[in-house]
Order: sequence, then structure tokens, then C-alpha cells
Amino acid sequence: DGLPTAAETSRDALVAAEEAALLSLMGAGDTVELLDEADRARQSFLRNLAYLLLALEERRDEVMLQVQEVGPKGGFRLWLQPLWAALEARGWVMDVHVPGEAPAEDPAWPSTRPWGPPLSPAEAHDRLFPAKATAPRPPETLLLRVVGPYAGVLLALEQGVHRFEARGKNQATPLLYVELVAMRTEFAHEQAWAAAALTPLPSPSQATHAQRKPIRQHAARHDRLALHRPGTTLVLPLEEYWSRFEEVAVAELLRFEREDTDTFRDDMFRGTAERGLSA
Repeated sequence: DGLPTAAETSRDALVAAEEAALLSLMGAGDTVELLDEADRARQSFLRNLAYLLLALEERRDEVMLQVQEVGPKGGFRLWLQPLWAALEARGWVMDVHVPGEAPAEDPAWPSTRPWGPPLSPAEAHDRLFPAKATAPRPPETLLLRVVGPYAGVLLALEQGVHRFEARGKNQATPLLYVELVAMRTEFAHEQAWAAAALTPLPSPSQATHAQRKPIRQHAARHDRLALHRPGTTLVLPLEEYWSRFEEVAVAELLRFEREDTDTFRDDMFRGTAERGLSA
């Protein structure tokens, strides 16, 4: 019941901002002061709309992802590090796993699993961005397990290749690949961890998963975010990506409302482990 009420409130605020602007125009007044209010109303409306569109998904609050830097280094710093910074504000909790890392004796994390024991984001940060040059080589693939309000359905929308436009001449263009493994963080049976979908992704040089068309293209110079699946572009600075992610979610989800694509929407929220497909 709270979702429709919040959506109606934000819709009314948007209508009020529009009416105020029209009255100001008819009176030849200055509408500049109304712009900030209207933009806040628009963002509130889109934020509530995202949760309305996702409210009936059965598995909303858990997700398991594999993420891999598939191009020049930089994808983890541009996508994952800001996500870590946004976890507390969103009420999300994340465990990070490194492939092939031998765990300590822990019955909660058997040594037969292909991923090492859970690391906190702070611990994972030290592994990815070591302060010492002599530190072990940082992993290029990670398993993320995230729990929190709407964490599953929102992060599932990130599956695919992300391209980050170079910020200067002669700079590399980082690429990041995100694979949805499951809309859960635990399995009922331990043998599920032996499934092919839980195997760490192969090196990008030995597979085709990184050769797909990007789903996101971040153009930092003009604060443009191209969303290739819905075929639209948002004005969204990269540093505000996670704080305004509901706007991205709405753009992705509205294409399912406009088209007869229920099957594709169901596939969006079904991981490789749940489809029985190999990574």
C-alpha cells in the first residue's frame, strides 16, 4: 500500500511543478526558480515508479553476480568502487569472493567451492587496489553476493557489458562484464556450487562473453549515459550513477511495458544457475 501512496504523492508534486511553471509563463514571470523544484519532483516520481514496476517480482532482495574486467583496467574502479560507497545508503550488504582462494577451516564455507570465503568490500578493495607494488596480482573476476531492499531486481538490470569512455587522449576505454548468476545468495543443496554456472568466468581472451554489444556506455565528457537495450540516452554524471540508479531502472523496465515482451522480462530476472546454463 505504501508504494502507490508514495507514487501518487510524487506524481502530484510533479503536476504542481508543471502548473506553477505554466502560471509563471502566462504571467511573464521568471521560471528559473522552478527548475530545481521540478527536477526534484521528476527524480522522486521516477524513483517511486521504479519500485512500482518491480514490486511484484518474487525474488527482489537477493542477487549473485560475477563481474569481470574484460578490457583495459579501470572497470572495477569506475563501477564497483562507487557501488561499495552506495551500499549503506541503500541498506544493502555485500560479500565479495575471489576465485580459487583457499578458505580457512570454516564449515559455513566449504573448501570444495570454486570461490574463496567472503570478503567485506573493504577487504576486497585492498585486494583489487593494493598499496604495495609487491602485492599479489589483483583478481580480474569476482563473485558478488548482495542482500538488501530491491538489491536483486535492481542489480539484475546491470547484466551485460559496460563501456566507460576514455577521459582523455591516449587513455584506455575500460570494459566491465556483469553476469547474473542467481536471484539468491544461497542454495538449498551444496552440490549446486559445482554447477557450471558457478565456475569462474574464463579469461576474456578465451571466450566470447566480452564481445557482446555494450548495454551501457558512459560518456564522461558530456555526462551522457547511453542505454542500448531500451535505445535511450540519459543525462547522468557517472558519479551520480548509483544515487540515481532508479532512473536507469525505469528506462530499462518501461520497454517491457511498451512491448509484448513478458518472456524477455522474465529472462532478465533469471540467472545462469537458475536457467541451468553454463557461464
